[in-house]
Amino acid sequence: MNIVFIGGRGTGKSTVSQAVATHFNRKCWVADDLITYEKSGQSIPEMVKEKGWHHFRDVEYQVINKLSGFNNIVIDSGGGAVTDLNEEGKQIFSERKVTALKKNSYVIWLQTPIAIACQRIGEDPNRPSLTGKSPLEEMQEIITLRSPWYEKAANTTFDTSVTSIQQIIETLIPIISK
Repeated sequence: MNIVFIGGRGTGKSTVSQAVATHFNRKCWVADDLITYEKSGQSIPEMVKEKGWHHFRDVEYQVINKLSGFNNIVIDSGGGAVTDLNEEGKQIFSERKVTALKKNSYVIWLQTPIAIACQRIGEDPNRPSLTGKSPLEEMQEIITLRSPWYEKAANTTFDTSVTSIQQIIETLIPIISK
């Protein structure tokens, strides 16, 4: 069984997934890194600027679908792993990506208060704006929109502002041991 981490930007997906992979002696795959690799090193901001968000979401699906074919790995999904875009470019729930993520996987939604998430990510140039608004406004808008989708996709949820990595690992031990 795979362990998949979903959640918004700055919730700790990268940190927690690496620690969980190390503890359980598993390979950790970072979806955003594979997206960059699949596109010959083109960064996500470059890809979005050149080809648009629709293209990025399609590549993201291809990567998620590929990762879901593995077994006993940890997947650090991107914040938009539960989203797609409709024809008008509006974010919608991604049935195809969530179905792939849930295949042979235990999906964990990491969340944290928006102010903490904004502090964690700062002004990271590798995280292109999704709305063109201030980071705090953007984060509030996106989390409000995506929270029901994360909840729908997840088997369980942890608030990383109050739950330690060790507590997450201890919770996973009986699940992984099955």
